[in-house]
Amino acid sequence: MTAEKLQVSHSDETRIALLEQSINNINNTLLRFEKRFDKIDERFDKMDEKFSKIDQKFEMLSGKINAQLLWLLGTGATVALSVVGLMAKGFHWI
Repeated sequence: MTAEKLQVSHSDETRIALLEQSINNINNTLLRFEKRFDKIDERFDKMDEKFSKIDQKFEMLSGKINAQLLWLLGTGATVALSVVGLMAKGFHWI
């Protein structure tokens, strides 16, 4: 159907038919929008699932790096204190 402009000479039945046609067209358009938004929502949900898996992997990796860094700092501190102790013994500070 083609769009028809409302004229003063139209009867009440014609005006009601045109209003019903306009409402039906608006309803169909809104339904199409809803279907498209549902598809977009599904895509975003899939992306969220992928990003959450990637985020979990980064958190595991970060935890491992933090544990290794703490071990390295502890080992470095132990070595540094040992060297200071040996120097103190060597220079007769203790």
